[in-house]
Amino acid sequence: MKTKKTWFKWMAGMTLTSLLLAGCSNTTVENNGGGITDQDEPRVIKLGAPAGSGKEMVEKTMKDIIEKQGSKLEVVEISDPKESLSQLTKGSIDAYLNTFTDNSDNKVTSIISVPTEPLALYSKTVTREEDIAANSTILIPDEPFLLSRTLLMLEDEGLIGIRTGAVLSAMSVETDVTDNPKNVTLKPTPVEQLSKAWSGTGDELVVMPVQMATEAGLTDKEELDTEDVPESLSNRLVVRAADQNTTYARTIKEVIQSTEYEKLLDQYFPNFDKPEWMD
Repeated sequence: MKTKKTWFKWMAGMTLTSLLLAGCSNTTVENNGGGITDQDEPRVIKLGAPAGSGKEMVEKTMKDIIEKQGSKLEVVEISDPKESLSQLTKGSIDAYLNTFTDNSDNKVTSIISVPTEPLALYSKTVTREEDIAANSTILIPDEPFLLSRTLLMLEDEGLIGIRTGAVLSAMSVETDVTDNPKNVTLKPTPVEQLSKAWSGTGDELVVMPVQMATEAGLTDKEELDTEDVPESLSNRLVVRAADQNTTYARTIKEVIQSTEYEKLLDQYFPNFDKPEWMD
């Protein structure tokens, strides 16, 4: 059975303040705990984003709005959330949009949750989840956070059970799947290879990001279920903790909160899962 999340339009319009970035630095910021001063504000904001639709979303919905505010935006493709965190703390980027769960050292902070591309379960031979045959194979993304989200979705569908105490950011098929009533085989596969690796025949199904599925030619006809992205695993705007009140951080946040951004999101990425604050 298909499940689609219905969203109420966020009607509170935000007026974007014209923010001109001053300063002469446009590359590395020393991570010395003191943050950057106004004169050190980057002329070019380096924003990390996941490959594929994540980067495309920034370029189509945020880039022009930010540059109208007087800044330049460079989108840096970084798919691994851990690599995003590493690049941010080293000063190679100024912020990133990706899953964020670890703030144990308090060097970085999440400013706001952002729309996230959901996953969906697809089949070319089955039209209802309850008709998934025993011993079927399901290709799933191997990226750690996407894998965790996949397992949670499959648990919601009753296909598997997850052990109590499983760490959301570090689940694995081998250690965290405790119940498997249909004895399905879960086959972790590199995300970029999912559409090509899936045969679409027999009892083989696939879980993949919805935008990727659309680009692969899949439609609602093949979609069995769409994920409601857990708020704890949604993408977030993350900056260094010392820089959370800088002009560039406020600029990015205000753009995300703007009605212009939401209109572009609805136009180009209508399937993205919106955070609760956008309801």
